[in-house]
Amino acid sequence: MRESRDLYALIEIAKQEEKETNGSESAQTSVIHILAEAGGALPINDLLTRYGVSKRTIEALVDPDLTTDKRRKARAKIGTIDDQPVLYLSAAGVKASGRSMRNLSVHPSSQSLRHSLAPSRFADWVKPIEKELAKQEVGLHVTWGPSCRAYSDRVIAMSWAKIKVAADNSGSLGILTGGQFPDFLVIENRTADEKGAQHFLNSWGVPARNADELAETTIACEIQLSERTQGGSLRPKVDAYSAAIEVLGAAHRVVWIADEKVAQILINLGLNDEYRRPGQILISAASVGLGGEDFETNSRWWVLDVPRPQKS
Repeated sequence: MRESRDLYALIEIAKQEEKETNGSESAQTSVIHILAEAGGALPINDLLTRYGVSKRTIEALVDPDLTTDKRRKARAKIGTIDDQPVLYLSAAGVKASGRSMRNLSVHPSSQSLRHSLAPSRFADWVKPIEKELAKQEVGLHVTWGPSCRAYSDRVIAMSWAKIKVAADNSGSLGILTGGQFPDFLVIENRTADEKGAQHFLNSWGVPARNADELAETTIACEIQLSERTQGGSLRPKVDAYSAAIEVLGAAHRVVWIADEKVAQILINLGLNDEYRRPGQILISAASVGLGGEDFETNSRWWVLDVPRPQKS
């Protein structure tokens, strides 16, 4: 698994650096919106390395004495969740973001931050199988944040291009014109030869559609945990991924990572049925190191079957 930042992370860093040069307030406002978009909190390491946020900007958000307006309250706070430093919005920060207090975590806990921490935790879970995959000349790149925003922009462009040349009678493409923002992406890289083609076939049960998909296979990953669902409907999101995969080909597969309570809702929506929801896979959060109780589903992601090194 590659640890280096991808192009989209580097672009996001450049944008943030530009805001830093324009003044502290611009940089702080950008971070407030980044946190709000992520559900109210993010690991500080993600902000520093994937978004280009400076330590000074974080300090200014959490320490009102560093701002010129002494009446302003701290718009973010620092906490430690499972030994990992996180930055989260305070009540003042939520207000500044323009989002609803109900939808953002003002007092995060290990449970409420499972969603925000999941991409980096999944990347840690993948790391031990890196050597085994290298033997097969296969790479996995786990990426989130800026790259997911770029994926969403691509989905929007593809949707409008498709609508211009074909009628959208079902409305399946219309729901994608507002974008589609997965929680993280997994990029599978294989050699563009017979060995790579065989590995793809063994992994997915079907041959790659073309040489580009063989060389770089995009897997959109959605995390659905009971503490985040809050009774909201999941059907629009499931329908949107059906359109993204079956009509646009924006991703090869979508992997839904859920706890048992939410999994039952997704199963009722067809996620355990390859004929009803082709390309959509359901696995337990516990199976990839994200906590909770493990459970069996009818679908399987080949990554789960890669031999893991024995713990000494």
